[in-house]
Amino acid sequence: MQKFLSIGRIGISLNFSLFLSMADVYFYTSILCRRALELDGTCTGEHGIGLGKRSLLEKEIGESGINVMKRLKRTLDPKNLMNPGKVLIGMEDTASVN
Repeated sequence: MQKFLSIGRIGISLNFSLFLSMADVYFYTSILCRRALELDGTCTGEHGIGLGKRSLLEKEIGESGINVMKRLKRTLDPKNLMNPGKVLIGMEDTASVN
């Protein structure tokens, strides 16, 4: 039987914003996202990974997934003009990624 867990982003974001410091928000978000990954879930949403969860991206999709994303980014944005350094760190090193 499949397990399913959904945490409403509106309610949780609103609660975090009202009652916790930003440091606490990042701390609890990290705990929630790591637990989601342990349960074969995702740490992303419809808005993408974001800067706050960037460190969890490789844990979710692995090094090969990161390399695919870098190749796509390089193909679609060869001059690295769109959001340079936001999510895919080290794009200047992607020449060696095949």
